[in-house]
Amino acid sequence: MATMTKAQAKTLLKKLAPDSSLRDCPVCGDHIYDTDPDDSWEYVKTKRGSEIFIHSFCVKHWGSDLSKAEMKKLRKKHELEDF
Repeated sequence: MATMTKAQAKTLLKKLAPDSSLRDCPVCGDHIYDTDPDDSWEYVKTKRGSEIFIHSFCVKHWGSDLSKAEMKKLRKKHELEDF
């Protein structure tokens, strides 16, 4: 099975239309930009071929009972604490 490097995933992200829903994190709903730091997002390709871009922080909370608005607040708070 071939894996995609971070550089290849970033190239794919750049090729997507700026308003593409594929750029939205499925957990918090925020847009993922190709200018975001490489360590702030992940790329997943499922067995069915779906391609998902997700924030690294959101991976830990995927499937939790938190709403998208609550996840967005939690992720923003976490980003502020890192600086």
